[in-house]
Amino acid sequence: MVLACVLVFCEPGKFEEVLRNVKELQFVKRAFSVLGRCDVVAEIDAPTLEQVGLTVYEIARIDGVTSTETLVETIM
Repeated sequence: MVLACVLVFCEPGKFEEVLRNVKELQFVKRAFSVLGRCDVVAEIDAPTLEQVGLTVYEIARIDGVTSTETLVETIM
């Protein structure tokens, strides 16, 4: 499995709607709102890196999302 965290940046006043929609995505295991430079953090647990990318693409297409930043776990 490939683990990733996605920092989601939202339009003002849209984070609750964005959070609700992010939580519905198949490979999102957990999502929550945060205070700081981003608005929502989503944890993805997907079978492949390609599926992580597709899930991030789905997040980016949600109404109210302005940008995302993806952090992928590496194995040392």
